[in-house]
Amino acid sequence: MSQLINLTVFKNFFKSSNAGGILLFICVILSLIVANTAAGPGLQSFLDTPVGFDSNTVHLKYTTLLWINDGLMEMLTGLVAPMGLGISLGLLLGKPLGILIMTFVCSKLGISSLPEGSSFKHILGVGLLAGIGFTMSIFISILSFSDALHIKEAKLSILLTSLLAGILGYLVLSVFGKKSRV
Repeated sequence: MSQLINLTVFKNFFKSSNAGGILLFICVILSLIVANTAAGPGLQSFLDTPVGFDSNTVHLKYTTLLWINDGLMEMLTGLVAPMGLGISLGLLLGKPLGILIMTFVCSKLGISSLPEGSSFKHILGVGLLAGIGFTMSIFISILSFSDALHIKEAKLSILLTSLLAGILGYLVLSVFGKKSRV
């Protein structure tokens, strides 16, 4: 019962309009603490390290901090845009639910059965791993859009969602999977 109360407190906190400011303040305090420990100079050195490449015509050598800031902003902007959100929901929810529901229906109708030793939790993990299928998604996005910006946004959403689907699928299968001795 006390666990439900604690979750309700967190849920109410994140629904409040002050949550963003409070979390930002906590992150600033944590950053100040880390900056003033022995790890501070090493972290600053890492963030100031130039990363990239130079050639005769292309100069892409920026600090790690700049790459992280620009990369995070691009990722978040692309993922919350309607197209990026649609792609993410399709790969993270559509594929796993479709695989899970069709496996359930086919097993109940007697068309097929689950492999020995597996459960629907395993099928959910496999469904999440199906979200990794980014090759066809990228191919379809190239055929669907003529604007380079839309293609880039679709590719970024597909790649990030595929990475997330792979991590989630691995976690589900590692939690529910049995280790067999060979």
